[in-house]
Amino acid sequence: MAQRARLSTIADGSTVGIVRAGSHMPVLLRVLRELQPHTVLEVGAGWYSTPLLQAYSLSRGREHCILETNAEYGDAVSKLYGCHIQLFDGVTVPDNVKRPWGLVFIDHVQDGRRIMALAMKDRAAVIVLHDSQPKHDRAYRYSTIIPKWKYHRQFTDVYPHTLMLTDSDEVWQVLGA
Repeated sequence: MAQRARLSTIADGSTVGIVRAGSHMPVLLRVLRELQPHTVLEVGAGWYSTPLLQAYSLSRGREHCILETNAEYGDAVSKLYGCHIQLFDGVTVPDNVKRPWGLVFIDHVQDGRRIMALAMKDRAAVIVLHDSQPKHDRAYRYSTIIPKWKYHRQFTDVYPHTLMLTDSDEVWQVLGA
């Protein structure tokens, strides 16, 4: 009975739990399947995103670069998934990633998300930002950057929400509908 109550509480969104983790996965899967990017930049290693993006990249011979701010967390993810993780300060784009990317997925430190999205705007075919629900706009302030892109789509089927940004007409034709 206690287990059922806990699952109901999690499912209705009132507490943090496993049901709410990985909510960005449907969007990432769609981008990978339909856009098939040759290069993937992941800003903020994750228990869900890193193995997905790593498996996609390895299985297709594609590049996957991971940036992380927390050395201890990055080390744990790196050991678990066998991937290289580059540490950075969360806001300054490292020189080696100042180039074009097919997909940039951003899910790291609070202020750094908006800053990294803006820094990668003209370098990424598509940018995917996690935790984009309106009630968290005070923290992430995505609403201040959305108008800078030609196209945006808020995916709200799963909570927390995920935002997709692109200036590419071609990408929008594939992913926008």
